[in-house]
Amino acid sequence: MKSPRRSWLIAERASARQKQCQENRLEISKEDAMAEKILLVDDDCNILDGYRRSLGREFLMETALGGEQALKLAADNGPYAVVVSDMRMPGMDGIQLLSSIKA
Repeated sequence: MKSPRRSWLIAERASARQKQCQENRLEISKEDAMAEKILLVDDDCNILDGYRRSLGREFLMETALGGEQALKLAADNGPYAVVVSDMRMPGMDGIQLLSSIKA
């Protein structure tokens, strides 16, 4: 069992780390931010919401509901450092999407 003092120290370190991450994000230039963005693509909005909740505080990201929307975002707001795509989507599967974005 953790002592109250140890739990407090762990919480303080986590808070300091989170504050440092937020400050570092503010120092990123616009060009660097463009290169560090992540595009997440899925046809299920619940999956995209989960990505936003779990990764949104640590990464600059955009989400697309399907392949067509992802292609539009890539053309308008690209480039992205990473593109994460569902493999089975209606209309355009993940392989087709990633091939189109890479080209």
